[in-house]
Parts: sequence; structure tokens; C-alpha cells
Amino acid sequence: MLRCRAVRPVSVWAVPLLILSAASAQTYQYTVPPKLKDGWETGSLSDEGIDVNLMRAMLERIRTGEYKNIQSVLVVKNGKLVVEEYFPRQ
Repeated sequence: MLRCRAVRPVSVWAVPLLILSAASAQTYQYTVPPKLKDGWETGSLSDEGIDVNLMRAMLERIRTGEYKNIQSVLVVKNGKLVVEEYFPRQ
């Protein structure tokens, strides 16, 4: 005979809270935009003289909702696409 244990409400809420806290704990990680056949040459922030830490801080603030109503950020310097990020609507 199989016995089932009753699930307590605390455990039901614990999993979503753990998932949300793990997701919010992740910080933004910069990557060079991929080279696609779309006409854009790509490059890195550091190669184009842009402070990676400042850009990371700005994009992290967008990701966490501190800067609101931003769905995308594209940065082009010297004809090279160095940042291409998209964010879900908040």
C-alpha cells in the first residue's frame, strides 16, 4: 500500500522562493555580441575603451528593475556593436 504525506504550505512556498532568490542572486555577466550575418561588426567593451565595470553596473540596475521601462540596450562605438542586451517588460 502506498502512503502519501500531506504537503505543508511552507514547503510549497519554499521552492518558488528559493528559485526566485537564486535568480536574483545572479549578477549580470558581459559577453561580446555574437557575430551574425546582419551587417554589424562586433567588438568588446575593453577593446573599444569602454569601462566594463560601469557598463555592468548600469545593465545590472536595469536587470534588477532599478532603472525602469528599458527593454533593450545597444551600444555602438567606432562602428562596432559592443553591447546588445534585451530585458523583459517589468
